[in-house]
Order: sequence, then C-alpha cells, then structure tokens
Amino acid sequence: MDLGKINRDSEDRAVWWAVAVTVLFGVTALLNAASAQLEGDPLASRIAVLLALLFFGLAYGIYRGSRAAAIAVVVVFVLEAVAKFIAFGFLAMGPVWTAIFGVILWAGMRGVFAQASRPPNRSGASRAG
Repeated sequence: MDLGKINRDSEDRAVWWAVAVTVLFGVTALLNAASAQLEGDPLASRIAVLLALLFFGLAYGIYRGSRAAAIAVVVVFVLEAVAKFIAFGFLAMGPVWTAIFGVILWAGMRGVFAQASRPPNRSGASRAG
C-alpha cells in the first residue's frame, strides 16, 4: 500500500488550486481594466491589463511547477493587498476574500515546492520483482 501516493495527490491538488486562484486574479484585473476604461482612466486600465498578463503568466509558471512563479504570485498578491489597504482602507481590500485566497495560494506554493522536490517519474524504467 503506497501511503505516499495519498500525500502526493493532495499536494498536486494544491497546485491546481493555486493555478485557479491566480487565473481568477488575472480575470479580476481584466474586469478592473474594463471598469477603468469605462470611467475614462486609460492609465489605470493599462496598469490593470499588465497586472492581468502578469497573473496569467505566473499561473502558467505554477502549472509548470516553477517555484519562482509560486513565490512571485504570493509576493504580488501581498503587495496588491497592501496597496489596496493603503489607498482605500481595510474594508476595500476584502479582508475575508484576501484571507481565503491567501491560504489557498500558500497551500499551492507548498504543493509546487513538494512537487519540485520529488524525483522525476521514469515511466520507461522496468521494475524487478
């Protein structure tokens, strides 16, 4: 019975959750860009589009198992939350959602590091026995 397999599956799911949350951040940034464009603020719209592209790129990096991408998503997430807090106050940053997404990202980052620390799967190698 391979009990290690149970742990590996849960770590892999954590990676997928981190990818999903990062893509959700990108979609939210695109919606913010559209809102800023409708309000007539092209600079904020461009910044939001760049942020969305950054999140989409980092989501792909997490999907591929990049530890640097996992750390970068958490850093960008924290910086964005701090900027919202400074600019708009505590309630504007959505403290409940910030906490939920922060926990999911942390679990995803742990999953990426666990995935990267595993030896590569050599499916072509034969097992004796």
